[in-house]
Amino acid sequence: MSKSIYVGSAEALAGKSLVTLGLIEMMNGFNKRTALFRPVISDNDKNKQNVSTIQSHFGSDWVYEESYAYTKSEADMLMAKGQESELLEVVVNKYMALYDKYDFIVCEGTGYHGLNTSFELDLNIKLAKNLGTPVLFVASGKGKEDDQANISATLGFNAFKNANIPMIGAVLNMADEKQTLSIEAPYVALITENSGVSTLDSIDITHFKNSINTHSLHSSIEQAPSGGMTYKMFEYNMLKKVQEVKKHIVLPEGEDDRVLEATANLLQRGIVDVTVLGNIEQMNKRSAELKLDISKANLMDPANSPKLDEYAAELLELRKHKGMTEEKAKKAMKDVSFYGTMMVKKGDADGMVSGAAHSTGDTIRPAFQILKTQVGIPVVSSVFFMCLDGRVSLFGDCAVNPNPNAEQLAAIAISSAETAKAFGIPTKVAFHSYSTGTSGAGPDVELVTEATKIAREQNSEFDFEGPIQYDASINEEIAKKKMPESKVAGHARIHIFPDLNTGNTCYKAVQRESGAEAIGPMLQGLNGAVNDLSRGCSVLDIINTVFITAIQSRQFEK
Repeated sequence: MSKSIYVGSAEALAGKSLVTLGLIEMMNGFNKRTALFRPVISDNDKNKQNVSTIQSHFGSDWVYEESYAYTKSEADMLMAKGQESELLEVVVNKYMALYDKYDFIVCEGTGYHGLNTSFELDLNIKLAKNLGTPVLFVASGKGKEDDQANISATLGFNAFKNANIPMIGAVLNMADEKQTLSIEAPYVALITENSGVSTLDSIDITHFKNSINTHSLHSSIEQAPSGGMTYKMFEYNMLKKVQEVKKHIVLPEGEDDRVLEATANLLQRGIVDVTVLGNIEQMNKRSAELKLDISKANLMDPANSPKLDEYAAELLELRKHKGMTEEKAKKAMKDVSFYGTMMVKKGDADGMVSGAAHSTGDTIRPAFQILKTQVGIPVVSSVFFMCLDGRVSLFGDCAVNPNPNAEQLAAIAISSAETAKAFGIPTKVAFHSYSTGTSGAGPDVELVTEATKIAREQNSEFDFEGPIQYDASINEEIAKKKMPESKVAGHARIHIFPDLNTGNTCYKAVQRESGAEAIGPMLQGLNGAVNDLSRGCSVLDIINTVFITAIQSRQFEK
């Protein structure tokens, strides 16, 4: 069941307040502590009397400052400046603060006063999408012929639906007895009394009670899927987890400007401790040239480290059966990747992020040799957090295993589902192929079929499906045609590709063509939190990967 509902419309004076307040009373009646949240309120609504009235009526305990994010003029100014991302971030943060405290949130969309209607409809769609909440659409039937009311309501309803937002249903408010609502949705209703607008200073939801079958509507809400973990929600949860326990992350590429910029940003936030490896004099000089404050970072040159001998002795002990000598161990420990990895091994750092200036092999090889793999996990793999429009999905394996066999592919899928669970992402796993179900044949399809079977046998906690084409895994309409009985089809959030060539190509294509944020890769299966960056990474990529590494490192706490 979704923990929230977004009351949206596509016109002014549709009567959203009546439906909003009716929903609050209805959910309270089902023993759900319910809060009201309005992302954007009108400028003349900024007074506490309205909230006091609601609190008094419903016995609510949330406060005025929690109940909205922006006034209309504030939101208009941000949008005019092209700061939509900042607006959405604050809206999601305010919403999530309520989400953590209450059983249910009723979100009321904007009021369509003073802005272009299509512009405001687009804003409401983005708000609902980024909040990851299903929508109950409200339209007005007042003064409209039956066909006109139907066309108007259907167009507005479909605008939300076509944005892949889960739809609970539609309500035609202020309808007369001749009107109907021909919309296919789990719940459809008419409020036929000649009054559909309820002011917040005088609450009267009689018309809602008389026209709405609350048990049917509640059932539709219970069965509605949430929109899932959106990028802004993912950011909020990630920062919250990072702030819970301050971690120490080592960045072994201090010669790279992006690493220095990321370090300054991280230290300014004050939520992680950072060690940067490299030539100390050069790092300080370059930071000064870039006007970056990294004074709180622990700068270290492995070649001159007081722990060089200790680390070399540890490496010699770990690798002497492979021909490691004291001289080779000391030489290896002067390498920043080996030194940073040993910091993690010895508990002198909680995690390492590298790859901005090194190949994946340079990052992973020391991790294999020093940290090794976790017991019971047959293969180290990787996932990217793909922050798409309105959702976050996992793509794996896109960085490590060239041609996994069926057992390895199954292990990659299970590890990826465990990662998704740790980050609050739905654990529905799709094994991808060029065919869906039994429509194709051949060695490539058989590999995916066998991997799916193994994953299901080894783990009953998660839902696995395969072979399945990508479109059938994410699109409900296609899924209904190709795999109508599947629990995963149409709802997959974890995408497992059959080989490295396919996975790496797909993640880069989706990232560049859609503008998605790709965070990672995050390595899975090692005995420590070490993660690789793409050499084309941005400063934001480094920061996000540090956050993921800090969260991942919690599983290794003693």
